[in-house]
Amino acid sequence: MSLYEKNKQFLKEQLPYIEFGKTNISKLQVLWEKSAIGEDIIAVEKENNKIYINSRYEAELWAKQWVEQFENVNYRTKFFVIGIGNGMYLKALHEKYPDNMIIACEIYSELEESELEKIDFTSILKNNIFLIMGPKRVQLYRNYLSNLITYADYNQIVFCTTPNYDRIDEKVFEIYRKMYIQCMDDMFYCRNTIIADEEYRRESFLNNLFIFPRNYVLGQLLEKFEENNMEDRTAIIVSAGPSLDKNISQLKLAKNKALLIAVDAAAKPMVKAGVYPDLIVTIDPIKDESIFQEGDLVKCPMVASMYSHYKITRQQEGPVYFPTAENDYISSVYEKYGYGKYRVASGGSVANNAFSLGVLFGFKTIILVGQDLGYPDGKVHASQAVYKNCLDNEIEINNRDKYYEIEANDGGTILTEANMDAYRKWFEEQAVKGEVRIINATEGGAKIHGAEYMTLQEALKTICYGKEEINFSYIMRNNKSAFTQEQQDEIYAEYAKVNKKIDVWVDKLKKGIRAYEKLDLLNRKGKYHTSEYKKLTEELGQLTKEFSKSDIATMLNQWGNKTEYEVLDTLTDNETSLYNEVKTIIDGGIKMYQSYIDNSFLLKEKWSELLKRYGIEEI
Repeated sequence: MSLYEKNKQFLKEQLPYIEFGKTNISKLQVLWEKSAIGEDIIAVEKENNKIYINSRYEAELWAKQWVEQFENVNYRTKFFVIGIGNGMYLKALHEKYPDNMIIACEIYSELEESELEKIDFTSILKNNIFLIMGPKRVQLYRNYLSNLITYADYNQIVFCTTPNYDRIDEKVFEIYRKMYIQCMDDMFYCRNTIIADEEYRRESFLNNLFIFPRNYVLGQLLEKFEENNMEDRTAIIVSAGPSLDKNISQLKLAKNKALLIAVDAAAKPMVKAGVYPDLIVTIDPIKDESIFQEGDLVKCPMVASMYSHYKITRQQEGPVYFPTAENDYISSVYEKYGYGKYRVASGGSVANNAFSLGVLFGFKTIILVGQDLGYPDGKVHASQAVYKNCLDNEIEINNRDKYYEIEANDGGTILTEANMDAYRKWFEEQAVKGEVRIINATEGGAKIHGAEYMTLQEALKTICYGKEEINFSYIMRNNKSAFTQEQQDEIYAEYAKVNKKIDVWVDKLKKGIRAYEKLDLLNRKGKYHTSEYKKLTEELGQLTKEFSKSDIATMLNQWGNKTEYEVLDTLTDNETSLYNEVKTIIDGGIKMYQSYIDNSFLLKEKWSELLKRYGIEEI
């Protein structure tokens, strides 16, 4: 067996997520040479110039010097390294920081093939080193970033590049650099949104706890679409951008030829234009319920979030499908009754969610309509999309502190703002993955790089016409409720006990605070190696773990987001001594426990109100 085949077999055994297959090899020429002291080194020939990844003199020494650039590394630090090369940099990094996670991504197919032929990967892949390779490298890289970049330790993430990797192909390198920046932006955007909308999110989440047992689960839709293979079919995502006015009437021609998914604000204009969406997507806790009271929109199938405005999910007569993995408690309820975890990936906007649904349903072609991602002529929405809590349909176009110009579909420019631009970049990331053909039929709006641009009329004629019609609305309406009446009664019976369970947890949290105070005393005395210190830390760890998985914690967290982020802010600081680090953890623990205790009184009052509203007798 060749080294190439041995490496592939070894990597598949150690890292089963890696897939090897055909990749698009370009014209980069990879050269293997010797350093001045006989080490194997790599160079890439580009435009008659050699770009060396290693030192031509003492490559191993240079790799060790490269590692010295990293400062303030602690046990929580995680390294995202662009480039594997001949493995010297990864070996040097692991040698100095053996306990830290290292995620290394080989971004060039040519180098990957050469590395598999020349390097023994058993000498590289050590504990805590994870490699990203193969045709799905972009998706894997994004998944690692999304899972590991959290508010708790974002400043412990180190993004770095092995020397000269950024020079080999600047455009390819930029894809990965921008992906890292985007994940950071998404994390902060999520934090700010949660804090700003906490009151609305809390009200909707708690009400939806009573609404979801009577409705449907996203997995039921997936099963329906799996039964009707959608790979050669098309989904159309209809958003409410100003350009929707130009082609909305053509959507009637797409009915039953493509799946029509309307983002919430686009549903009303569609009905006024004479076409009902097959599916509505809504995630906003503030969205006004009146936009779904046009015609028979209340009978349309809907995908919602547990944080969608409860007045919308409550008034809907058609099936409302909920995801199952928005938090541990919701997942546990669905899991108890045999449902798996179904999550909808989001880039921050409801249109991003709608696109992710199309991918989840198995569609390989997705058309975007009304996806302006900016403000043509200063307009915000399509003319019929304005609703009572969003009456202003124009922006202040001269406010250049907020708005800026980007490239438009017609070759000119369009005004946008940071959040809109973030949504656009998310679509571009999906285009880079290459899993779905994206057609931007927004006749106006911002240019989405990587998407094909054509008019809606051209797209329908080219892709949708001539295929057998499918009644998509029927597919989504023809389901039974996720829970039987008996199961619903079981869920509501548990709700009737919530206030008693709150009292039990409050007592446990008070004991937890006392344990933290004892731990604080031991910390001041420096008694870290005593049996009492070990016992207290184990007890507190177990208490926190049990509480975080409870339904009560999920409910109380709807009040404590700001406090949680304040505590996380202190934990992200680099402490200079063991005492200070332990003190920070103790103070944060006490603050969080006390916050839960304080908010428990608000939850009990609110829960009694909800039990009465939904006709459940409190125990």
